[in-house]
Amino acid sequence: MKKNWIIATRGSKLARWQADCVRKVLLEHFPDLSIRLKIVKTAGDKLRSNKLWEMGGKGVFTKEIEEALRIREADLAVHSLKDLPTDLDEVFTIGAIPFRESANDVLISKDHVHFENLPPDSVIGTSSFRRQAQILKMRPDLKVQEIRGNVSTRIKKVLEGVFDAAVVAKAGMVRLGFEEWITEEFDFDQMLPAVGQGALAVEIRSDDEEVQELLQPLQNEDLFFTTSAERAFLKAMGGGCRLPLAGYAEIQGDEIFLQGLVASVDGSQMILDQMTGLKSDFEMIGKNLAKEMLNKGAKEILQAL
Repeated sequence: MKKNWIIATRGSKLARWQADCVRKVLLEHFPDLSIRLKIVKTAGDKLRSNKLWEMGGKGVFTKEIEEALRIREADLAVHSLKDLPTDLDEVFTIGAIPFRESANDVLISKDHVHFENLPPDSVIGTSSFRRQAQILKMRPDLKVQEIRGNVSTRIKKVLEGVFDAAVVAKAGMVRLGFEEWITEEFDFDQMLPAVGQGALAVEIRSDDEEVQELLQPLQNEDLFFTTSAERAFLKAMGGGCRLPLAGYAEIQGDEIFLQGLVASVDGSQMILDQMTGLKSDFEMIGKNLAKEMLNKGAKEILQAL
């Protein structure tokens, strides 16, 4: 095995934390190696004033990183799994999904006012149609506006009163040590997460057997099964960041329990369903749940969007 390795990552504090976490675990298993981070600026990082859905959604945080892999400026890349498109170029593959923090969403609000106590017409910041739909389903009297920026920027915008509150992923708050700013955590009955939320993905070149060997200690079989079922569901629904879709799977004994959601942006229409099956059938579980939901009216909701 070669001695020097390069991990490509975005430059945000959270992205660097995630990549460094993978680096440290690899060094625990292979202490004689040299592993360094390569910071890559993506379109999503450069065009902060643009709406994510206008930029094409998924891929805006990964394309330039994949190019670094393609031209062999990096050996592996660490992403938030939810940023990674379900249709990867055949040149690339997911080498490992080593960790998953809580997939829940959380509320950040000024003076720690709970969601149910926010005054009517309060402005909630989120960059996700999925969150917007579920917020408005619970509280149609609230206003939702797009919020961009890293986690600390979003917290600052709430504290300064630009927004009355914001909804973000719990995983980023925990990883950066910002738990004190969490007002409350939504359970999955209130807000189903994005597919892959909270999970890290290590992307590699498909033909690189040496890096596959390097990643063996990071393989988490249960996470592979659950996140693959979620991604199969998302792919079969034809969705990404531009659509209000949610999905979360967990292991129950020898089975996978998968929940899926599709909604109109204003939350007035929503279909929530679930499916259980053997872990080995993870891809079929995702596809079948999507098929069932499309037949129950999800197709019409998506067509309207």
